[in-house]
Amino acid sequence: MSSSKTQLSLQKVKNRALKTKPVLQENIIRVMSFNIHLKDCEEKQPEECTWKYRKEFVASMIRFHHMDLIGLQEPTKDQLNDLIHFLPEYDWHGVNLEDGKDSGPIDAVLFLKDRFELLESSHFYLSSTPEILSKGWKAKFVRGVTWSKLRDLRTNQVFYFFNTHFDYHSILARNKSAQLLRDQVEQISQNYPFIVTGDFNIFPKMGGEETYKILTRDNFLIDAQFKAVFPHHGPTGSWSGFKEAGQPGVKPDYIFVNKKVNVMSHGILADTFDGKFPSDHMPVVSEIEIN
Repeated sequence: MSSSKTQLSLQKVKNRALKTKPVLQENIIRVMSFNIHLKDCEEKQPEECTWKYRKEFVASMIRFHHMDLIGLQEPTKDQLNDLIHFLPEYDWHGVNLEDGKDSGPIDAVLFLKDRFELLESSHFYLSSTPEILSKGWKAKFVRGVTWSKLRDLRTNQVFYFFNTHFDYHSILARNKSAQLLRDQVEQISQNYPFIVTGDFNIFPKMGGEETYKILTRDNFLIDAQFKAVFPHHGPTGSWSGFKEAGQPGVKPDYIFVNKKVNVMSHGILADTFDGKFPSDHMPVVSEIEIN
């Protein structure tokens, strides 16, 4: 990049920062969306990619980067119990998507106990009958959304947090899920600030652009990457497949906010442990402030 282009880029960042009101560091909420890879789907993975080798790495990612609030995709109850063992300062809630089975995936919300008060929590399913455990629109598996109404104990501000994992196999399911998510978030959040995390399975070769457009139409859900004051940090893709630090442009994982949430920074973390990735996805992170 030429020096003139570099100076222009830096000037844009400077101008953007100058327009931003000063933020107290204690008001910042560090948010993460992290698909930690389902423990029950490891039979085709090398041994070093199995949960017993990865669990401390996943916990370390959360603690080292000082995350306050995390949307986890694909953990089982056993995996969540392991994480709480390493991270006793956190609590979680979520619903098993395979009713009656302890081994099924949970779209879990993990939060710092001394930072947030859980005021209300529930879930709905990504189907034409969201109140009933059900598959939707040719989806291969049951998919859902976990949500929380939280109070920040530092600022006394109340906001909503939603976490989800869209279907991988059906474009129809992803697009219908995107519209349902919008409708439910609008109904549940009641004009409060909100944050949405998830693995949306938005892949360029699988109709991902259409799903993304539905989610972000009219700026109801705003991609945190493009609302951030400072430029994106890290790889542009969040899919690693346990092999590489993000395939460029392949980003199934997102953090969305509404207009009542400021975003200071956004990044994808490519940390490895002796060359090994903690999951087949890399965590997406943002520093946000509730207006």
